[in-house]
Amino acid sequence: MPIRVDANIISNPYLNYGYYPAPIFMIMGVIIFTILTTIYAVGRELRYATAKEWMTSAQDSLLGGLVGKLLPITLTMTLITQLIYGVLFIIMGMECQGSYIYLSLATFVFIFAYQAVGLLFISLTANMRLALSLGGGYGVMAFTFSGITFPTIAMYGVAYGASKLFPLTYFSEIFIDQAMRGVPIAEDNSRMVCLMLFVIIIPISWHRLRRVI
Repeated sequence: MPIRVDANIISNPYLNYGYYPAPIFMIMGVIIFTILTTIYAVGRELRYATAKEWMTSAQDSLLGGLVGKLLPITLTMTLITQLIYGVLFIIMGMECQGSYIYLSLATFVFIFAYQAVGLLFISLTANMRLALSLGGGYGVMAFTFSGITFPTIAMYGVAYGASKLFPLTYFSEIFIDQAMRGVPIAEDNSRMVCLMLFVIIIPISWHRLRRVI
């Protein structure tokens, strides 16, 4: 035999596909709660006609009002993701092959990106119930198009383009690269930038949101 195969399992030594979708299943819960609580926190002021009191308590500062509303959600969801990582890396015994700090930073930006999307829905609809429906659908669809259940590289053009509209697509790639493959940080910087681009939704929807409130 002139050729001998030397197989080395690099990024999944357990040979178990469950290690790929299981973490994203957990993150999906964070996504749905993040976007829905963000929409509800702001939308309830419209639903119950208390936006004036809200702005008065924030000294007529939309920025201050949003920080007061959204910061507790951001911190809570960030803490929950850290608990998820504790389950994965300590209880389940997975090893974080890359940078845990970079992964945590990406997680924070990821949560903030979904909050920005939630603000967009409530600003466009000015209706809490409709915004919650849209936000829930958007959050669930992310799992289908993120490339976890079906690789994005094999998707048709329309589906591949749609996959770029969800922050989970970029975060799942960062997670797999850093947690499982040990990819250098520089390789994921472009994906981090894409996550940050979703935050631009906030200034884009700012005028509309202020007018609605």
